[in-house]
Formats: sequence, structure tokens, C-alpha cells
Amino acid sequence: MSDDATAELCSRFRGPVMDVVAAAIGAQGADGFLPVSQTVERLRAVTSDATALSVDAGLARWTASAPVFFAEVDRALEHRDGPALWAAVTHPEHGVDLLGKACTGHPGW
Repeated sequence: MSDDATAELCSRFRGPVMDVVAAAIGAQGADGFLPVSQTVERLRAVTSDATALSVDAGLARWTASAPVFFAEVDRALEHRDGPALWAAVTHPEHGVDLLGKACTGHPGW
């Protein structure tokens, strides 16, 4: 994948990732789960696009781990479990930190 294509994907990931993290923090309160569902769907859409492309190694690690991430997030949302949601978002092996590492050096990351 070209650097331009990686930069474009990282740009598309930036907003949803920041929104998911912020929404996961908000979900630690009583009524914060709806924004998480909406932002996760945006992240899921960009991930789907990335999965269809030949991506660099960092983004490939994310797309490979994304099904685990989304399953854990979906489970936490279903049970309205704020701590489990935060654990999924921040998990070192399949949380959104992988996207941060893959996009390091690109604008906004």
C-alpha cells in the first residue's frame, strides 16, 4: 500500500477512533451507550474498507484483530457494561491503540 493510501486511511480512522474513545469514557456513566454504538459503526465501516485493500503491516494487524475488538465492544454494549467497554477499547492487543501505532506520524496521530 502506498504512503498516500495509508495516510488517507489513517485520516479516515482518526475521527471515529477519537469519537469511540471519548464515547467509551462517557459510557462509564448511566446514559452514555448510544453515542458509542454510533461511533463504533463509523469505525466498523472504515475498517471494512481497509480490510478490502492491501494495507501496510500496521493496518493489517488492526484489520486482523478488529473482529475480536468489535465482538468485545458489541458484548459490552449489549450488557451496558462500561468497564468491559473501556477494557475492549484500551486492550493492548486488539484495542484502538493498534490504529494509533499504525498511523503514528500521519497528521492528527
